[in-house]
Amino acid sequence: MLIRANIDDAGGEILGEFFPNQLFNQGALDVLIQNAGMKKWRPGFVLEVRSPPDSREIIIDCILNETTTIGVRYHNASRRILPHRTVHVSTEFGSIGVKAVQTPNGKTRTIPEYEDCRSAAERLTLPLQDVYRAALNANPAPHPYADAESTAKSDEKQ
Repeated sequence: MLIRANIDDAGGEILGEFFPNQLFNQGALDVLIQNAGMKKWRPGFVLEVRSPPDSREIIIDCILNETTTIGVRYHNASRRILPHRTVHVSTEFGSIGVKAVQTPNGKTRTIPEYEDCRSAAERLTLPLQDVYRAALNANPAPHPYADAESTAKSDEKQ
């Protein structure tokens, strides 16, 4: 399910950390807030929320209660997820989780887990990018899919 709203009369502080967390607490899977030029070229925001269909009404109520918008649009949306799993790599800063993702051409790419990198950077008082780069350069298991079932999904109605 994809839920959208245009918001042209609210300040950024209204849409800050509190509001997206409310949406996640109500079951949102993803929240996107983008700057946009609205009618008469007023600055505003476009809100997009991806959610399971059974969370639609509670998320719409949250949007209508927490923002200044007077309406939302929603529709079913399909999604394709690549096979992936989390593995841990050894770095000079400790063990860091990375998401190993299998692309359609069979190659594997890795994406460091932000929270692991942030935690190590704070603990060691290092720049986050140094830890992130070390995790990217570390080599995970040669074939992360050889010994585990993939987590690929195709969600038809989200």
